[in-house]
Amino acid sequence: MRLALGLPLSVWAGYLGVSVGALRHLEAGRRPGTAAWPRLARLLPAVPPPWGTAPPDPPALSFPQGIAPPALAPVAPPPPAALAPPLARRPLVRALRQATRTATNLRADLLARPALAARVARQQAALALLTAPPLSSPLSFPLSFPQGISAPAPDRHPARTQRLIEALRLEIEIGTGPGTAPDPARRAHDELRLWLLETEAAALAAWLAQAPPPAP
Repeated sequence: MRLALGLPLSVWAGYLGVSVGALRHLEAGRRPGTAAWPRLARLLPAVPPPWGTAPPDPPALSFPQGIAPPALAPVAPPPPAALAPPLARRPLVRALRQATRTATNLRADLLARPALAARVARQQAALALLTAPPLSSPLSFPLSFPQGISAPAPDRHPARTQRLIEALRLEIEIGTGPGTAPDPARRAHDELRLWLLETEAAALAAWLAQAPPPAP
């Protein structure tokens, strides 16, 4: 549950009222956590199985079904003058390696962004659960909870909960700001950059295939 919400050990231990060392024992199953379950149960609707009751995260996207950059541009014929000297092959090889490496890293980053967006959604759901009015207070609007999950009872440790709320708000702010994974402008920019890098790599590979071998 802690990893699903993207929170550090110290924040989670503070919410449960245990030390970091005790939390490590709880997560490893070396110590029963009955005292922590009531506070953990409040967040079950925000976390997917097997630790919670929220709907499972969407499957990770894959090329070309998810992020599909345009087809590679036609590769122009290599300029003969640039490839005539044998030494001209070395900078082309270096440029090909750099373009391929950068495109591979960028593609992996694009594929990982749906998981990052899902984590932000879980954090937002957990924040809504922690800030929901307790069951004993009058409600000015109806609240619905998943089957088998009741409305939260009055919190006996509001200071601990408030620290977790502040940590979640900070994580959400970091995860939804400009230039982050859910930012559509950054995604469009990176998809175009990936297309340019892959087109560059294809052109360099074609040029090297037509270049004369280096002199022994």
